[in-house]
Amino acid sequence: MKWERYGALGGIVFVIMIVVTIAISGSSPMASDTPAKVLKYFNDNKDAIKVASFVGALAALPILLWAGSLWARLHRSGDTQFRLAVIALLGLLLGGAGNLAQSGVTSAVVLELNRVGANEAKFFFVLGQGFSAASSIGLAVLVLAVSLAAFRFRAFPLWVGWIGVLDGILFLISAYALATTSDAIGAFAFASFILWAIWILITSVIMFRAKEQSTT
Repeated sequence: MKWERYGALGGIVFVIMIVVTIAISGSSPMASDTPAKVLKYFNDNKDAIKVASFVGALAALPILLWAGSLWARLHRSGDTQFRLAVIALLGLLLGGAGNLAQSGVTSAVVLELNRVGANEAKFFFVLGQGFSAASSIGLAVLVLAVSLAAFRFRAFPLWVGWIGVLDGILFLISAYALATTSDAIGAFAFASFILWAIWILITSVIMFRAKEQSTT
């Protein structure tokens, strides 16, 4: 129980690390921006992008600890066959793989920046955005599976479930970035990430407090 309790705090550590990567990597261009503007972004932020990519990869460690605590909570709440727990974990893994792929593509550009022209920079930037858009499907699966557990087993308060439903819808809309470079879809992606970060923080605190109470 103690390890589950502290594992839940991995979600908070994860959010902090991701916020740090966003803060240090500079203002990202949009997929609709010109190749010259995208290349300028890489040139102006190349060192910060390298650090952000590394920190972002390390963030996989605390979120997996959080996922372990989530798995245990769903099981104790009534998911005795682990159906929703498996679905949620697979969604997280799919989402994480997409985001790690985006980081890898972005980091590769700055590592070989002296060989990359404007058009190549724009191509790889859009490719990275495509990986990120694909990851939205996995994250939608994660939050919707947990929401279903909240509605069926009361694994979390119902209001947390409804936040997950809203975030899942936003993630599914933002996944349309696979088929367009519209800035409007980019806005949905940003909103879905902000709401997801809040959702992670909320579930982390709820799991930590519940485990703390159960050991006293």
